[in-house]
Amino acid sequence: MAASPAAGGPSEAASSLGFITTIAVLATLLVSTLSLQLFYKSEPPWARRARLAYHSIWPQGWAFFANYGDAPTLSVFRLSPDLTETSPLISQQMSSTTLWGLTGVSLARIREAQYVKDLVPAASWYSCGGPVTAGCLSKATPLSLINRANPASLCGSVVFVSALPELHVGMRPDAKVAVLDLACAT
Repeated sequence: MAASPAAGGPSEAASSLGFITTIAVLATLLVSTLSLQLFYKSEPPWARRARLAYHSIWPQGWAFFANYGDAPTLSVFRLSPDLTETSPLISQQMSSTTLWGLTGVSLARIREAQYVKDLVPAASWYSCGGPVTAGCLSKATPLSLINRANPASLCGSVVFVSALPELHVGMRPDAKVAVLDLACAT
């Protein structure tokens, strides 16, 4: 004689069906969110709208962990009077100084750096042809800009370094630098 389910409880078949349905829904969500993150260049128009909704729910996106593979790496350093790079002004999300990204400060600084980078004309970027050194920085023409980000955290003499991400940004022969004197509007 087969054991009967507890009074009012689901049968074994109903429990199995519920489990399989849950796994199928979770797998579908995982694949769809992963595809929106990884295949961003070849996505159809409906996926762009879905990605906007997705980013409003999960604002960190894939860039919270790493840049897209073909995106240049951007670093910003405070510049001393002798044209030596000092401390970095933007850092990765996963740093103890920003509580591993939980404070949102590093994401805000990265977005501010992207905003300022977009203000720099193409003619103001200097290609070092080797490691970023004081000699390379002295050849770059300083550019004065107003940082209108609110609140602005990138102010004063800074150097922006942009390079493809395969190697360390300062060692790339294709690294480009922009020496900026940023005045903060706020």
